[in-house]
Amino acid sequence: MLDDGCEEHRALTLLLLARIIHAPPLGLAIRMPVGPRARGIADRLCRALRPGGMDTATLAELTRGLGVSARTAERLFAKETGMPFGRWRQQARLQFAVRRLAEAVPVGAVSLECGYDSVSAFVTMFKRSLGTTPSRYCSASIVRN
Repeated sequence: MLDDGCEEHRALTLLLLARIIHAPPLGLAIRMPVGPRARGIADRLCRALRPGGMDTATLAELTRGLGVSARTAERLFAKETGMPFGRWRQQARLQFAVRRLAEAVPVGAVSLECGYDSVSAFVTMFKRSLGTTPSRYCSASIVRN
């Protein structure tokens, strides 16, 4: 605990706040679609991104029974979220992966839960998105509680 009565602690608090304010964004934020068809797809995808789950369904499979084709779903996602479905899905996977890694789940298990066929494909996506590997990300204490 930091103590406001301690000069060193106040200085440390100011330093921490300055670092947080000026920290570059991680780029993990995504906008959820609001229309019922696109939201239904997003909800299905988010349900697949659960501990022990696996996100492996194609867009065509995710649209079944929702009264929307994969092509229309692509247009809806672009309109409602500002990004194509594939990119939105990748961002959702990345958010999920960071949470799971923070829970100390092994990288291999996280990659499978996110629907990747190989750990190397997952690590490549992670590094391209966040600028470092999952292991380095965790060891840098960025996601530690």
